[in-house]
Amino acid sequence: MTQTTSYAFGSGDVILATPGNAPVLVGTLQDIEIDISASTETLYGQNQFPELVARGEGKISGKAKTGKIDLGLISTLYSGVAPDTSGYEKLVKYEAHAVPAASAYTVQATNHLAFMSDQGVYYAAGGQLTPVTAGSEAAGKYSVNLTTGTYTFAAADEGAAILISYTYLSATGSQMLVTNQLMGINPVFQMFLQSGATAAAGRQNVTMRLYACVFNKMTFPFKNNGFMVSEFDFDAFADGNTPPNVYKMGVGT
Repeated sequence: MTQTTSYAFGSGDVILATPGNAPVLVGTLQDIEIDISASTETLYGQNQFPELVARGEGKISGKAKTGKIDLGLISTLYSGVAPDTSGYEKLVKYEAHAVPAASAYTVQATNHLAFMSDQGVYYAAGGQLTPVTAGSEAAGKYSVNLTTGTYTFAAADEGAAILISYTYLSATGSQMLVTNQLMGINPVFQMFLQSGATAAAGRQNVTMRLYACVFNKMTFPFKNNGFMVSEFDFDAFADGNTPPNVYKMGVGT
C-alpha cells in the first residue's frame, strides 16, 4: 500500500541551493518553520453565515534558526557575494607594550604587516589616550601609521606601560563584503527540507521542497552568556516553469 502519512521529530536537515553554486547545508539547525496561508473572500446573503468562501491571495513564509555562522549560507540567502578566503579582519584587544625610554618613542603592533585599523590605546594603570595627527603627540596623545602599524608617543609618556587595540587581516579565516546594490537585486534560492521519526514500522520521513525563495531578514544576536543563534526569515513564491512550481511535499520510508 502506498504510504500517505508519516511522522517527523526534530529539526531535520535543510539544504539551500542557487543556480551554478554548490548546495549549502544549514549547519547546527535549531528549528525551522514554514507557514502557508491565504486570504479568503466570503459571500453573504441575508443569513448570519456565508454561503460561499473562496480562497484569494496565498503566501508562503518561513523562519529558521542556526547555531553555526556560515558565510556560504549568508551568501546564498542574502548577498550573492562569494566569501573572500584570503583572510578576515580580526580584533586584537589590549596588546601590552611599553613606550621606549628614548626617542623615537614608537611601538609597532605585533601584527603590523597586516595592520588595518587602530581601536584605541590605554594606559595599563588606567585611562585612555587620545589619537592625534602625526607630529601633534603630547602627554596622553598618540598617532598611528596605518600602513606600518606603528604607534608614536610623546617624550612625556616614555616608559609608560600601554595596551593597544587594533584590527589586522588574519589569514586564518574568510570574510564577505556587502556593498549597497540597487533595489530588486537579490539571490533566489531553492530549499529542500527533510525530517523524520522512527515508528514501529521503521524510519519514516517528511520532505518538502520550496522551488523559489528570497531572504527578507537575518539576525545575529550577540549574547553575554549564550551561543549566537542566527535566525533567517524568507518568503517563497512560484518559479518560472510552465506550469509554475510552488512547493512539493512527500512522505515515506
